[in-house]
Amino acid sequence: MTTHSAPTPPDIVFTHVSFSYDSEPVLEDVNLTVDHGEFIGIIGPNGGGKTTLLRLVLGLISPETGMIRVFGRPPKEVAHRIGYVPQHLQFDASFPATVFDIVSMGQVGRRLKCGRKEKKQAAMEALAAVNLLPYSRRPFAGLSGGQRQRALIARALAFYPRMLLFDEPTANVDSSSGEKLYRILAELNKRMTILVVSHDIGFVNRHITSVVCVNHTVVIHPTSDLAGQNILDLYGQDISLVRHDHRCSSEGHQCSNS
Repeated sequence: MTTHSAPTPPDIVFTHVSFSYDSEPVLEDVNLTVDHGEFIGIIGPNGGGKTTLLRLVLGLISPETGMIRVFGRPPKEVAHRIGYVPQHLQFDASFPATVFDIVSMGQVGRRLKCGRKEKKQAAMEALAAVNLLPYSRRPFAGLSGGQRQRALIARALAFYPRMLLFDEPTANVDSSSGEKLYRILAELNKRMTILVVSHDIGFVNRHITSVVCVNHTVVIHPTSDLAGQNILDLYGQDISLVRHDHRCSSEGHQCSNS
């Protein structure tokens, strides 16, 4: 007898989601589906709702209308399975924290069913994944901007998340460090879903599965369509893009390389 397992639900589903701050609409009637293993670029102007979209996925805020499911459940129930790398980290440079200390902080509040030895191993594996293992005992404050950002990625990896969310990961690093970061993300994408918010249109490269354009509403575009009137509507000015050929369904976020 052949048995058939139930289909795996998408990692993220937004259904007619709207959200406002102090009665000011930020996101309106958002419908979005992200399947497991996708690498999503989220672009749009300041104040368009990009960070709000991430906060809704993380369960930090709740929609006014509509429904959100992450891994098939309400976001707050699965937030411990999502790694998040913020745009800025506020820290006291005089505080004697090592790189390993910072990475281990990513395990605080997570539901890790393992002992101290296993937690240390997880942190060391996270450092190795971002090529920072030799720096584990160095002061975090002594790292370069790109190295700090990689340490924050390791912190988000230290509890074996199923998904990673990034808010402007290359905002405070040079172009060379930015390229290193995206190569690391591409490697991590082989085992988990990744969403990256960015103002830098140049990040749209061969690693990105699809691009989600956010300006109060959400539109999913193949990158080859992001030109002319679409860019003008989104940013109010023309922006050059790297062209890639993706086919995207108008009914949802289902893309394949051509």
